[in-house]
Amino acid sequence: MENINALVASGGPRLLARARELVVTNGYAANACEAFAANLVGDGIKPSSLIEDAALRDRVQRLWLAWTDEADADGLTDFYGLQAMVAREMFVAGECFVRLRPRRAEDELTVPLQMQLLQSEMLPFEKTGTAANGNRLRCGIEFDAIGRRVAYHFRRRHPGDSTDQGAVIPETVRVPAGDVLHIYRPIDAGQIRGLPHVAPAMVRLFLLDQYDDAELDRKKTAAMFAGFITKTAPEEPLMGEAEADLDGATIASLEPGTMQVLLPGEDVKFSSPADVGGGYEAFQYRTLLAVSASLGLPYHLVTGDVRQANYSSLRAELVEFRRRVQQLQHGVLAHQLCRPIWARWMETAVLAGALDLPGYAAAPGRFRAVQWIPPRWDWVDPLKDIQAQVLAMEAGITSRRKVVEATGYDVEEVDRENAADAARATALGLRYRTSPGETQGARATPATRASPVMAPATTRTTAPTRPVRPPNRSDDMASWYAIRARDGGAEVAIHDEIGAQGVSAKGFLAELGAIPDGAPILVRINSPGGSVFDAVAIHNALKRHAGTVTVWIDGIAASAASYVAMAGDEIVMPENAFLMIHDPAGLVMGTAADMRAMAETLDKIAATMVRGYAARAGRPEDEIAALMAAETWFDAGEALAAGLATRIAEPVRIAARFDIARFRNAPPALVEAVAAGADPVETVPDGNGSEGPAAEGGAVDEDAGAADPAPQPGSAGAGVSEGNSLPATNDAAPDADVIRAEAMAHARAVVDLCCLAGLPQMASRFLAEGASLEEVRAALLAARAEAEPEIAPHHPQPGRSSAARPWGEIVARTFKLKG
Repeated sequence: MENINALVASGGPRLLARARELVVTNGYAANACEAFAANLVGDGIKPSSLIEDAALRDRVQRLWLAWTDEADADGLTDFYGLQAMVAREMFVAGECFVRLRPRRAEDELTVPLQMQLLQSEMLPFEKTGTAANGNRLRCGIEFDAIGRRVAYHFRRRHPGDSTDQGAVIPETVRVPAGDVLHIYRPIDAGQIRGLPHVAPAMVRLFLLDQYDDAELDRKKTAAMFAGFITKTAPEEPLMGEAEADLDGATIASLEPGTMQVLLPGEDVKFSSPADVGGGYEAFQYRTLLAVSASLGLPYHLVTGDVRQANYSSLRAELVEFRRRVQQLQHGVLAHQLCRPIWARWMETAVLAGALDLPGYAAAPGRFRAVQWIPPRWDWVDPLKDIQAQVLAMEAGITSRRKVVEATGYDVEEVDRENAADAARATALGLRYRTSPGETQGARATPATRASPVMAPATTRTTAPTRPVRPPNRSDDMASWYAIRARDGGAEVAIHDEIGAQGVSAKGFLAELGAIPDGAPILVRINSPGGSVFDAVAIHNALKRHAGTVTVWIDGIAASAASYVAMAGDEIVMPENAFLMIHDPAGLVMGTAADMRAMAETLDKIAATMVRGYAARAGRPEDEIAALMAAETWFDAGEALAAGLATRIAEPVRIAARFDIARFRNAPPALVEAVAAGADPVETVPDGNGSEGPAAEGGAVDEDAGAADPAPQPGSAGAGVSEGNSLPATNDAAPDADVIRAEAMAHARAVVDLCCLAGLPQMASRFLAEGASLEEVRAALLAARAEAEPEIAPHHPQPGRSSAARPWGEIVARTFKLKG
């Protein structure tokens, strides 16, 4: 029995040509092709980056979205449109080639990389033998001694395009395998080329097409009115009879209103051709069922016929079909197409300077982590499916993230849109039946549930008895937070228990989301902690913000408030301020199962907080976990040494109205300082040397201005990030160690860029010339673009050429017919 590669090599070109003609000329094949592509790709298989840093992850996603519009080298569609084209090629040809085209810096692309699709005909099946370098050539693919693909030998022009008559050039060009993606579904082990997905149904579709044509001719003949006249005296002409033809047959016309007089012995007989018959539709139905089974597509998607379908039959059919589609989505498209393109795109973005990912060259895997989200499935009865998903979430069988991703969207994008919608509705005074994040109906208030997880700073287990305030209360510091615009940025004050007064972080997040991207934020904290859930949400929202976040601890950042502080790009502590970390705690009343569930929840929250503290401090997670278990308090110097603060400022008078003594390890000096906090507010120098009132916990006068011991966002002075102000001039002599360190850092960056571009040999030249990083990037991009051979993949309209042989001969030679 012949190997599949031998069969493909001998019959592949002919099979491919007939598959293309069939999809163009046969309606069922054309409809099946579109259904295959629509279900496999839909509006796109989209990435969701798994980078832990929320702000960096958001920048990566935004850059990717901008690049997708520029991905097509022909400029005809976007990245997701190219996915659909690949899916159609898989159906028709069984394979598609994607060539990754590096571009120059002067091309002004978001990321200098584009994709060029090449049809299967561009790689000659007949090119088999030994290459000049000793490697093996099989069906146009070059393999090394251990069987790895090292290059593809593409034709420079499409063999079927008669309009491309350029200069005489070599027939094929060698393209390195690293620049080519070969997308196909391997059916057998060792298969090197793809087979058309439509191949199993081609003969049946062709014969069915012929049968339909014959039946159509039969109906056409039956619709014609014809009669035959017999007579005993042929020499006597009839009225309207024409001259006899060469065979002696004569034709008499019959016009409306004519009365033909027949002589004795003459008679008229009219034709009665056989009709199609009652078995035509049943035969068509069974044949199309066989075609659908051959294609692996539901009958109604191939034919559009849903007359005999009902909800149960459609659902059973779609469930099995979607299992097959998911297999192709994850095993072929995501693995062979999306994953390598994501890796090359990120590499090129770093090389071009579009993304700043320190350490990418040494460990690219931690930045490339990504989840590919296929398009959503639309069910026959969406209400039942949504209700089932809600029940599954409530029972803990699945997560909200997985439910959202099943709809084809990124859960973080949905959450941002919900927050923006909530903020806009609140600003306009709108109220809807169900707001984002709320539930509707009986399940909105379950009879028994665990109380929210709280840090030990609060011991409440029930809601406060006073009236609950609206979620957006930044205009009244009876709420625990205030957000307002200030000096081109925003100031966020957290001066009470997070989540106190019945005000959750929902309003806080909505207002924070309204701050423009890139605007600097000053976060001022004087809080004993509060709701861990709210604190984690605030921390993540601040990390996602694209602008600079400066955290100023006015007095105390304890418990959950210290986790919020870790979101700052800079964390400033006055000399007498304190920061405390400890394990989260919570109260629950219920069964043993309820208590075990609470313990598991606390473990998960603690693990999240450990990772956050460890990332900021640069310390092992085990060490941070031990400090949390011991309820560790840090003064400013200790926090700076531990990596939990970045700068120490002058002391302030601590003024707060919360009970610090309830913490088991609270420093006595802090307890006494808080007890004396009712004294008049002391003035402290701000970042510009002027004086401003120190903040008093829980009381901020909006009209008079909030406390300002910290430099304002965007102003010159201590704590201003690079780019917000010019550095002060320094007339001191340059430090040789500093110069040496800068030179080494520059050299490492140049070497990393050259390695990313696959051109490490160019590093020495750049270093010798003293080229800047921008010059290095431009030169490397230009070098990669210049190394690309030119291929013109003009795709002709499929169809039969003038030299093509009839279908019957091709079928007889290509297929073994049954019977």
